[in-house]
Amino acid sequence: MITIFSTPKKFEGHIKVIQTNAIKSWTLLEPKCEVILFGKEQGTAEIAEKLNIRHIPDVKTNEFGTPLVNHMFADAEKIASFPVLAYVNSDIILCRDFTRAAGRIKMKKFLLVARRWNVRIDEYIDFNDKEWDKKICMKIREGGSIGAPTGIDLFVFTKGIWKGLPPFAIGRASYDPKLLYFAYCGNVPLVNISPAAKAIHQNHTYSHHPHGKNGVYYGEEARRNKQLIKNGITNLCIRNASFILTKCGCLPALTLGHLQAVLRTLPYRVKIKSISRFLRFIKHAGDNSFILKKLEHLDI
Repeated sequence: MITIFSTPKKFEGHIKVIQTNAIKSWTLLEPKCEVILFGKEQGTAEIAEKLNIRHIPDVKTNEFGTPLVNHMFADAEKIASFPVLAYVNSDIILCRDFTRAAGRIKMKKFLLVARRWNVRIDEYIDFNDKEWDKKICMKIREGGSIGAPTGIDLFVFTKGIWKGLPPFAIGRASYDPKLLYFAYCGNVPLVNISPAAKAIHQNHTYSHHPHGKNGVYYGEEARRNKQLIKNGITNLCIRNASFILTKCGCLPALTLGHLQAVLRTLPYRVKIKSISRFLRFIKHAGDNSFILKKLEHLDI
C-alpha cells in the first residue's frame, strides 16, 4: 500500500484540467492508495473534498510561497498511513501498472523513479470509460514523446531513507537530481521502474510562474537549489539507477551511469583506508551490476 502526496498549483485554466485528471487517476489505483494534498493554492481544498482525500493546508514555504522539500517530505512521513510513500508532480497521470510495479519491489528500503511520457491532453478524462488508460497510451503512440532521464516527476520511497535533506524549493530546477544523489549516499537502492510503469506527463505552459519557464529553470529559487550543495557532481539522473525493473524481475544494472554514480558517492558510502579495500569495493560494485543499458528500453 502506498501514500501518494503532492502540492498542486492553482486550479485555473488548463492547469485545472490536467491536475484534476492526474489526482483523479491516483484515487483509482488498486490496491487503493492514500492521497494527501499539501498547500493552500486555489482549488486544492475543493478537489480534496470532492475526491474525499486528505488535505494539509499548512506546509513550510520559502518567501516566494514555494513548498520546501525537506519539510513536506518529513510531514508526509509523519502522517502517512503506509510505509511506502510517493511524491508525484500534480500533472502526472498514473495507470494501473504503477501499483503493480511498486508491489514487485521486495527490498527493505528503496527509491523508485521512472521516465515520463509527454503528451498533450486538453480535456477532462472520462474515468468511467474502462479503457481510459489504453486510450491515453494510444495518444502517446500517435503524438507523445519520452522524457529526458533528467526529468524526474515521480519518487517512490520507503519511510526513513531521507536524512538531512536541504530546503530545496519544490518544482524548481536542480532539486530532483540531488534527491537521487542523497539516496545513493545513503546506500539506498535506486530502481528504474520505467519498463514496468508509465508516468504520463500532461504537457503544459509555465504560466504558474511570474517569469515563465525561465523563472522555473533559471530564477532565484533554481539558483538556490544549485547552491545548497556546492559540489558540481551531485546531479544524478534515472540512467544512474543501480537496479532496473523488467519483466524478468528487479535486476542489477550494469551501465556507465551506475558506475559513475558509485564513484561520485564513494566518499560518502565507505571509508577507504587502503588501496586493497578500494579495489574490493569496485569489484563488489561490478559483481552486483551486470545488466546492459538496453534493458531500459521502453515499450508502451
